[in-house]
Parts: sequence; structure tokens; C-alpha cells
Amino acid sequence: MGQLIFLALVTLTSLLASLSSNFSSALVFDRNAIFDGEIWRIITGHLVHFSTTHLTFNLFAFLVLGYVMENKKYPNPYIFYFSLPMIISICLLIFKPHMNYYGGLSGIAYGILYYCALMGIKEARPWQTICLFAVFFVPIKIAVEIYINASPLPSGSGKLFIPMQTSHISGCLVAIIFYLIGNRNKSSTTKAYKDM
Repeated sequence: MGQLIFLALVTLTSLLASLSSNFSSALVFDRNAIFDGEIWRIITGHLVHFSTTHLTFNLFAFLVLGYVMENKKYPNPYIFYFSLPMIISICLLIFKPHMNYYGGLSGIAYGILYYCALMGIKEARPWQTICLFAVFFVPIKIAVEIYINASPLPSGSGKLFIPMQTSHISGCLVAIIFYLIGNRNKSSTTKAYKDM
């Protein structure tokens, strides 16, 4: 239930940011502002979207995947949710030094998707099959987007909109790290019980 409240708060804040340019400008990932001390933008930048279509696609994916995460009761959801925007934004600061602005939940949605897929490959069918499909095809989709330098989804805006695959890759890497740490902890606990 707590995760659903969290998902609702993220959704509400994203909707409010889309309705108020002043609010969104105070939240958006802005490289210069971050280096001037406005550190909150590392987290809040993901709540800002640059068109209605951008907002709709991202919120839909985020809510569906967040519901799956809540329903499956995967471990450490809040640490995972907090780590995603932090690590994605840090990766953008390091690997995209010429990018001044960023917004959107897509990197976070990719992270949740990949984490759920990795966790699900040990579960029963048909969920296992769906997860194996996602584990295999998500990297291919990202690779295709990098190759064509575009998203297959329309931006719905006349403004210049550049998909940021670095955020998608970063989200998936966070998922892999959490999955590996979780498995390592689980195997260590199992070994400790066996040694007793």
C-alpha cells in the first residue's frame, strides 16, 4: 500500500509540473543550477516532462511497472526508487557534459522494468517467459534507439525533443546492480543457515 501512495505522489507532482511552468522550471534537471547548489534537481528533474505525449507515455509506463513491483513484493523498493533518479542523474552529469536540461521518468521506468524482469526469471510461467523476453529485448530496443538516434514513440511536441538513451541504460544498470546485490545477500544468508 505504501508503494501505491508513493506512485500517486510521483504522478501528482509530475502532473502539477506539467501545468505550471514556474514549478517545472524549479524542478527540471538543469546542469548549471545543479552545480550552483540546487542539488534537489538531481531527483526532481525526472518529474518534469516536455510535452503531454512525453508525460502520458512516461506516467503510464511508470504506474504500470510500479504496480507490478508493488504486487510482486520485490525487496527494498524504496531504496531502489531513490537510487534510480540519483544514479541516472549522476550518469547524465558525467557522460553527457554538453546536455544542459533533462526531464522524464523513462530512465526510471526502464530501471523498474528491467529489475522486475530480472527478478521474474526465477518465477513460474507464464510470468517467467514474459520476463525472459524483456531481459533479452530491452537491450536490443535501447541499441536500436541509439543506432537510429530516435525513439519509436512520438514526442507530440514541435519543440526539439531528444531521447536520452543514457538514462535508459543507467536505469537498467541500476536494476542489474540491485538484482546482483539481492542475489548475493540471499546466497550468503542461505550459506550461513547451512553452516549452522
